[in-house]
Amino acid sequence: MPNFQVLAGVVFTAILVVFFIVAYFVPPRSPQANQILRVLASICAGAAGAFLTGGIALQITGQLSPQASWTLSATGGIALFVLGWLTWKEVTNTPGFNIAVPAGTTFRGASQLIGTSSGKLVRLQNFTPQEQEAVLTTTDLRAASPKDALRQLMNMVPINTIRPYAVDERSSEYVLIVNG
Repeated sequence: MPNFQVLAGVVFTAILVVFFIVAYFVPPRSPQANQILRVLASICAGAAGAFLTGGIALQITGQLSPQASWTLSATGGIALFVLGWLTWKEVTNTPGFNIAVPAGTTFRGASQLIGTSSGKLVRLQNFTPQEQEAVLTTTDLRAASPKDALRQLMNMVPINTIRPYAVDERSSEYVLIVNG
């Protein structure tokens, strides 16, 4: 049985290495892709560790309040999974236009933030006040360009909150125009 454990550990380690090589050359294009990358990397690390480690333990403690504390303990592959999960950093050097939008930001606020970041004004045409005040459900945006980021905002609000719109790039501004 030990030969199986070593072989399985080597296989999962190889998968993890290939996985990171692919992730390096094809970075995540959305916050959801980054979360999938985080989960898969943590699973591979945990699986490799479950088969290869003789003994690894992880213990993390923290304070909830002056009277209450918490402790997280894990061993073996689970320890490596938890360590990978907790220490994962989002890919911030993704080529293109990347922006972190503060939680609670509205569609109008996010579009203005994108415009300011790219040095242009943003004008919203034919949007209702409810559409303009729709709160984004995700906070990280990665796009090929500011224009593409403005297009992606529709996918960052609840479904059917904002009608389809086009983005027109002009010399000093972006104009978002509701279709029809």
